Amino acid sequence: MQASSMGIWWSLIVVSTQRTDFIVAYIDGEYTLKEFKMDESGECAWLIPHNPDFQPIRVDKNNEFTVWGVVTYAIHKTRL
Repeated sequence: MQASSMGIWWSLIVVSTQRTDFIVAYIDGEYTLKEFKMDESGECAWLIPHNPDFQPIRVDKNNEFTVWGVVTYAIHKTRL
C-alpha cells in the first residue's frame, strides 16, 4: 500500500463508523484506506483514493464490503 495524505497504516486510530469520512474498509478480499462517499442515488457508495495512481472503487450490494472504522485522528500532521 502506498501512503496517502492520511498517513500510513500504523499511525491511524480507528473508531466506530459514520456515513462519510476516511475509512478503513475490507472490500472483495482486500483492505484499504479511502474516503467514503455515498452516491446521490443511494444505490451505491464510492471509495475515493487520494493517490492519483488509483481509480475510485464503486461499492454496491454485489461487493463483499465491511467498514472497519472511521479515521478520526492521525498521529502526525496531514497535508490535506
